[in-house]
Amino acid sequence: MKISSLLTSCLCIAFLACGDDDSMGRPDVEAPPPPASLAEAVAFEGMRSFVTEVTLADGTSLEGAVITPAEGAPFEILEQRCVAERCGLVLTVLDTRPNRGVGVPATIDAVNHFLRVQTTGALYQALLPVRPLDEVTGRGTEPSTFREPIILATNVVIDPGATLQSGFAEPVRWVSFGDVQIAGTLDASANELVVGGAGGVAGNAGEGLGEGGVGGGAAGGGGAGHAEMGGMGATGEGGAAYGLPSIACMGDFSQLACGGSGGGGDTGAGGDGATGVFVVSLGTFTLDGVISARGGDGASGGGGGSVLLAAPAFEGSGTVDVSGGAGDGTGGDGSAGRVRIDTPGTGGPSDVYRGVAVSLAGVPRIVESASLTLTGVASADAAIEVQLVGGSLVADGSADASGAFSIDVPLAPGLNRLAIEAVDADGARTRNWVGTNIRFERVPGRMAPVPTSATVDVVRLR
Repeated sequence: MKISSLLTSCLCIAFLACGDDDSMGRPDVEAPPPPASLAEAVAFEGMRSFVTEVTLADGTSLEGAVITPAEGAPFEILEQRCVAERCGLVLTVLDTRPNRGVGVPATIDAVNHFLRVQTTGALYQALLPVRPLDEVTGRGTEPSTFREPIILATNVVIDPGATLQSGFAEPVRWVSFGDVQIAGTLDASANELVVGGAGGVAGNAGEGLGEGGVGGGAAGGGGAGHAEMGGMGATGEGGAAYGLPSIACMGDFSQLACGGSGGGGDTGAGGDGATGVFVVSLGTFTLDGVISARGGDGASGGGGGSVLLAAPAFEGSGTVDVSGGAGDGTGGDGSAGRVRIDTPGTGGPSDVYRGVAVSLAGVPRIVESASLTLTGVASADAAIEVQLVGGSLVADGSADASGAFSIDVPLAPGLNRLAIEAVDADGARTRNWVGTNIRFERVPGRMAPVPTSATVDVVRLR
């Protein structure tokens, strides 16, 4: 079974075929239990929790049903509640087997497991495939280089004193279904392994674009990260900031090039621009170390990359360095990148841009009411839209001057997968990356589905 055939905008889990006897006609072979069905359930090993709905094809009542993992299945059921013809389930997925060394997202074979549904009159079972994931670890004191820019992981751990260094110009994009613990260094700074566009001569704003600098590519000092944002003409001045568009670029997995903005200066080739860093956790993000996306030094400094971090809980006292590279006196320093934190609380580095987030501590996973109140934090005065994945807009509202918002969202019976976006005064859209699951879509030019935002999943029983 391939992930590309499972992760569509509205995914149905395959049912078990059943019959009176086996294909060879041996009546002594016991037929499997009839199937129960699961609503959209994208299960990855190491998930702290996810939500799904159980129903029976014939509409049989599930009042009083007991649901248990089949023997050997890597699930723990955290909560189950059955009303009328449906049950809501909150499960956690244990680690199954590593998928080390395989670029992810990629075609991944799922491991099939089962849930057993015991009603008052019969036994049913539901098929639930689990996808193995990669692991991201940094150990020891010698820097190590990773070569895959997009990784889906069970967890991310970089030990104190360890350094994981980027080996490519494409931004680092990691999604962890468990925790992220960075006590060492995640380094995506401009270096001999990360080659941004060389900076050109920046006589006037918009001139001297570095190679690959147009449209968000990594650009050198004196060049630009965007066609409309070049280096300043005067000696000693930095280039125009390109932080917010670069952050939006990193959240768009169809974009292969996002990086630092240009430096300033009259003459000389600039330093290379840094690539960006994008790390999302569905668990707790602990940053006690350093995330670096510093621009390279040169005649004009290269631009710093931008960093986007997201998690339901953010802890630690680490640092994020997105400073521009230094000019050598012929030209100016590079522009700094920008840091965005998506988290319902106030954790994380100071002086950052706050993206849209949802207060998950207040979101019940299984409800009987016809509506749900979502509270969260976004940029000040942003418009907030709540959509059903694969469906339409179901609710909207706005953040206040502090960025706080509260929106009542109507729910349909069964599983509701909600995606949240913020729209700022300039019309720029920010996807929510704080949720209980990850939304996947096909992206042109990509071999497999890629994550495009987080979702908040809720089962309404009535």
